[in-house]
Amino acid sequence: MDYCKENIDVFIVLNDFNTRDEGIRVLELGEKKPSSLKYTKSSAYGQDGYTKVSEDAYEGFERTSRVLISDVDSYNRFMDKFYVGKDVRVVYSDDNFKYRLGTISKIEDDIIVGDNREITITIDLQPFKYRGPDDITIENKKTIINPGNVYTLPQIKVHGNGKGKVYINNQTMELDVDEHLIIDCKEIDVFDKNGLRANSRRLSGNFFRLEPGENIINFDGAISKLNLKVNWRWR
Repeated sequence: MDYCKENIDVFIVLNDFNTRDEGIRVLELGEKKPSSLKYTKSSAYGQDGYTKVSEDAYEGFERTSRVLISDVDSYNRFMDKFYVGKDVRVVYSDDNFKYRLGTISKIEDDIIVGDNREITITIDLQPFKYRGPDDITIENKKTIINPGNVYTLPQIKVHGNGKGKVYINNQTMELDVDEHLIIDCKEIDVFDKNGLRANSRRLSGNFFRLEPGENIINFDGAISKLNLKVNWRWR
């Protein structure tokens, strides 16, 4: 096995801990799986076969990696930072610098020879890999491109004073804005200028999603500007 090449080309970044900076050899990244769509099968009288019923929800997967740590200080830093149950932001070298979110479910620590230790770490990964966040300002009708292959849920800061509507593709939300509102489409919540929940200021409409490809965004009424914070994602 060519460890020198591995040390350069194969890496894992867990939060701010980078195996390349610590001189840690990645022996195995582990099996990578595509996220699968959650669905149930439904059948009805007069129906041939089954119908797939889904709410566009995806399942994550578990990935087990092995690293070789020879430096005592690097080993101590690793073991101090990471433990079972810890939530992590992880970048694998085979994910083209996109990051994933997950929770450490298992760590095994084996002494090889002297100070050499082989660490096996298993992470329960959420379904998607991400790029961003990107900040996008909308001052007039605009088309933005979702480069990912699955929809994403933006956070939208709506500026204005009074009633107006926000349009994304065929989605519409009517709002009553006081200076600004934060529309958190992931958490399905609205916050006012003081950071307090203000769902009553959403007068109508559902929370937004940005589909893969082109998304046309516009607003009217007393709304003057939109700021979008978006994490693009891939399954």
